[in-house]
Amino acid sequence: MSSGSIKTGDDVLREMHDLTIYAPTENTSEAFVISPDTEDPDETRTIVMALPHLHGLVRHMYIRAKVMQQIVAPNCRLVGLPNNSLRHQSYDLSSFYLDDRAERTRNGSMIPFGEQQMRTLEGINRSTPLGAVGLSGYSSGAGISLAMAAVGSSELEVVRVNADEAPSKPGRNWINVVLDNLQSASGQDYKDAVAAAGIPALTEAMASKQAGQNMAKFFLKHFSRDGFLMLQAMTNSVDITASLISADIPTKIGYVINSKLFDPALPGSAYGSSKIVGYEGEGFRGHATADDVFMHALMANHGLN
Repeated sequence: MSSGSIKTGDDVLREMHDLTIYAPTENTSEAFVISPDTEDPDETRTIVMALPHLHGLVRHMYIRAKVMQQIVAPNCRLVGLPNNSLRHQSYDLSSFYLDDRAERTRNGSMIPFGEQQMRTLEGINRSTPLGAVGLSGYSSGAGISLAMAAVGSSELEVVRVNADEAPSKPGRNWINVVLDNLQSASGQDYKDAVAAAGIPALTEAMASKQAGQNMAKFFLKHFSRDGFLMLQAMTNSVDITASLISADIPTKIGYVINSKLFDPALPGSAYGSSKIVGYEGEGFRGHATADDVFMHALMANHGLN
């Protein structure tokens, strides 16, 4: 950042005392680690949170990750895996276009993303042993978590997987997914979810004076090369199947009743031996449920503990 420039709240976030940021490389993505607020941390376990589509390391994602850590494993570190966002590049997928990975992704496979994010975790593990790893994600982050588990690793011990609201309605028109994303990010469900969390910093972070401008940029970001590639994987999703889900790892797949992204009516074999949990009632507001950071954390807790 140049001298004299004005720092935004998201710039200041990157200087938080409990936050360590790992820069991306040619074959890995950016990642962040939130250290536990304790003098006696449990270094034998790590929670991993794959962020949803087009969300990077910004204030409301930090709050979501922090609350999840406090509810799921307050004595453990949390590793966050961001996506490219409006303001920040967390990874470069140029290499995907040099082989068959871009084509596989366009055809609905999340495996190439899973491979890259698993390499990212392995890189962190070499400098900071992660111990037993629980993978978790919401929306496209759920698909990435399942893909990481399917890819596997000779260097890491993945012991649990939690995947909430994973895209599993193959053949959906991509424009409908974009509109669903926008409705989730700007509709009444979203506003109610943020308000229900009751965290002033979260409300401030997600109710910027530039909210309208940011929403327009969010829409356009879908059509960036990397954004559209992920969108194609979501709309053609073929990987939320027994071939993706590891029978050796306890896996919970959660969804909000009447979800527009998840299809619980697929044949039972599609989800292998995974535990399928449907959520409904007070506090569950469609796909926007995750914006109530406490509901998001409680859903993750069901799968990780």
